[in-house]
Formats: sequence, structure tokens, C-alpha cells
Amino acid sequence: MIRIILVFMICFGFSTFSMNLKDTVDFALKNSPEFRKIEINHRKSVLNYIKEKKAFIPTFSFYANDSDIRSLDIRQKISEGGSLSFDYTKDISADSTTKSLSYSQSLWKWKDNSGIISELNYKISEASFIQQKKNFILRVVRSMLSFIKSRERLNIEENSSVRWKRSYDYAVARYEAGSANKFDVINAKLNLMNSTNSILSQKDSVENERLGLNKLIGLDFNENITFEVDIKFIKSPIIIKKKREDILMSELSLKVSEIQNENSEINKKPDIKYSGNKNEDKNGNTSSSSAVSMSFELGKSTDSINLDISELNLELASIAHLDLVKNVELEIRNFENRLKTNSQSINIKEENLKNSEENLKFSEISFQKGLISFIDMQDAQEKFNSEKQQYFNALIDNIMLVLDYVKACGEDVEKYIYENIN
Repeated sequence: MIRIILVFMICFGFSTFSMNLKDTVDFALKNSPEFRKIEINHRKSVLNYIKEKKAFIPTFSFYANDSDIRSLDIRQKISEGGSLSFDYTKDISADSTTKSLSYSQSLWKWKDNSGIISELNYKISEASFIQQKKNFILRVVRSMLSFIKSRERLNIEENSSVRWKRSYDYAVARYEAGSANKFDVINAKLNLMNSTNSILSQKDSVENERLGLNKLIGLDFNENITFEVDIKFIKSPIIIKKKREDILMSELSLKVSEIQNENSEINKKPDIKYSGNKNEDKNGNTSSSSAVSMSFELGKSTDSINLDISELNLELASIAHLDLVKNVELEIRNFENRLKTNSQSINIKEENLKNSEENLKFSEISFQKGLISFIDMQDAQEKFNSEKQQYFNALIDNIMLVLDYVKACGEDVEKYIYENIN
């Protein structure tokens, strides 16, 4: 929808179009090549899972030749170590048919462990897709906020340049009136030139940030879009913690390791297999047979070693899972501690900004009246610029901190942005 609106705006000559955070995230999810790659890989995993499930669908083979021979072969996998097959052959010219039904089953392989592992891996891929989507959304948010930070820095530099120009004019007027020395004029001009240079440099930074953001969300470099976010303090959200995707993937991976260890235990045992078949010849006579066989390897068998390796892999998976659970808990606690102190920190920065702004106004008036030196006035302006940038950055960092906390708690980041951030 947003892509259609953009085309409409460009075709009818509108020079700019504004997108907020929700619009930008929505646009990126629909148009970004980066996210499309994530979707493609997810789709591939879904198709691979469907393909693996077809192992339990009967396979049909039909054969015919010019000698009037027709045959049908049906095979069905019924378990990890069991299969059922039916063969039917008809000789049309001889008006005869033969039939054969066969069944085999390994004593230890009644469960379809490969199918269970396939199901678990599919669930892992689903959780991975959700996690990658959340990470991509946060990448978009970070890129957009970084662009807005850079753009605000440019605004501060441009406003600062206006003040430096005014200070330069005051210094010249005072010098011409004989109430200031040449040093103040030179220093004022130097600051004005440095400010102009900073503006040029910051414009490059803003453009680079814009191009990087456009590339990430799938927007053409030449499209003139204004990105806007309502920069304000967001309180720490009250969130009911949910199971995170990485925890879920770790749990599923641990189950895979358990099944693989079970397979290694089975493979260590002698393979005992039952097989049976029933046949009907062209004359209609039937016969049946069954057998139990046992096979095992001596000497060079590596099944015992493989079992030891799988047990170690299972232990490693268990340790990794417990470690991840603790790391997630630690991450959430760190976010909660930062959110508690963040409000106080932003209040202090806001107060510092107000004080520095008042100090700057007082310093400009005092300099015009010759009560303070140009260096004192310069110091006041630099402090104001610094406090303004720090306060603005703190508000943006707070937005990112809240979203990181939302993701850390297993919540839907996209939904939270749509409902809480303009």
C-alpha cells in the first residue's frame, strides 16, 4: 500500500512524503531485499519439511512394454525400520497374473525417529524465522533512529552557525566601536568557519545514513522521503514474559540430541529384523514365508564410539540450554535495571539542557554588553550544543532500550511498535 502511495506521490509531482516508524517497518517488511531473503529461506525450510513428510506417502510405480507385460509396484514406509510393499504383474498375452506382498520390521526401530527429528527441525526453523523477523525490525528501527540522530545533529549545527554568525557580527560591531580587541573578531570568525565546515561534514553523514536506511528497507535512493518519529520519553512497559524463540529453539535442539542419542543406543544393539511375504503365482497358487534375522558387526564396529560421542553431544546441548536460560534471565534483568535508572538520567539531561539554554541566552546578552569575553560566550554555546544533543540522543536511546526489552521478554516487537510508537 505504501509503495502504491509513493508511486502516486511521485507521478503527481509531490516532492516529499513522510513515513513514521510504523510505516517504515511495514514498508521494509514488504519491500526489503534483506527481509525477502529471510522469507525465501523460511519457505525453503517449509518445502523441505513437506518433502520429508512425503516419505510416509505410498509410492506407486507402473511399468508397461510392447510384450503385453504390465506391472504395478506399491511401497509404503510404516516406521523407522519397517516397510510394506505390494507387487502386481500381468501378462496380457498369456492371460496370467502374479502377486506379491512383503513386510519387514526391525525389532528396535518401531518409532519414526527421523520423522520426529524432521518435525522438530521444522519447529526450529519456524521459531528461527520469527526471531530473524524481530531482529530485522530492530535493525530497521536502529537505522531509522540513527538517521534521525544524525539529522538532529545537523539541525543543531545549523542553529549553532546562526548564533556564531550573530556573535561574529557583535564582535565586529564592538571592535569597530573600540570596545573589543581584534582577538574576539578573529576568534568569532574562526568559530563561524568551523561551524560551516561541521555543517558540510554533517550533511554528508545525514546523506549516508539516509542511503543506508533506503537500501535496508528497499526504497529507491532517489525517492525523497521524510522519516519522522515522535521523539519522547517512553515509560518502562509492564510485560508478561513469554518464552523466547531462542529458548524454544534450544529446547527443541536438546530434544533432537536426545533422539540422536537414542538412535546411537539402538545402533549399538544387534539388528534383529522380522520379514514376511506372501506370493500368488500365475496359476493362482499361494505361498507364504517369514523369517527372523539378526546381524551385528565385530572387530571394526564404531557404534560403541558413536554412542559415546552422542552422549557427549547430548551433555553439551544440555549445558548450552541451561547457559542460554541464565543468559536470557541476566539480559532481562540488565534491561530492567537500565530502564529503572534511565528515567532519572533523562530528567537530569533535560534539566541540564534548560540550564545550558538559559546560560547561553544570558552569555549572549552579557557579551553584547561587554560584560564577558568571547571565550566565555563560546563556552556557553558549546555546552548548550552538547546538552541538546545528549538529551535528544537519550530520548532516542530510550526508545531503542524499550524495544530491546520488549524483544528480550519474548513479546511481539512489531505489534508493540504499531500500538505504542508513532
